Amino acid sequence: IQQSMSRDLFEGLAQESGNFVVSLSAIELLGKKCFDLLGNAGTDDTPSMVQVVETKDGELLLSGASNHVVANADELCSAMGRGAAIRATARTARHAQSSRSHAIYRLSVFHAQQW
Repeated sequence: IQQSMSRDLFEGLAQESGNFVVSLSAIELLGKKCFDLLGNAGTDDTPSMVQVVETKDGELLLSGASNHVVANADELCSAMGRGAAIRATARTARHAQSSRSHAIYRLSVFHAQQW
């Protein structure tokens, strides 16, 4: 699904007029805590904390979550894969490696002049 979505996104943007910037954030919800899955990717892979803040308008802000600009479908898939690899997993009775968390990926698309 990720490869198909990534390809479709960038193919669609290529057909639009103007230049676009695509940004990815990835967070993990683990119990009552949130972590940035891409903030420390490439270092010690220890996710930093993220605060989810709701504005008075109902918008959710991910305070402390990093944004990673991706230039094409391959970069997007690679970044999503890095985030998935860091998620918390543990053995359960049914699965040798089961997720103990939920991952949320947020894609943002901007006109280059707005970025």
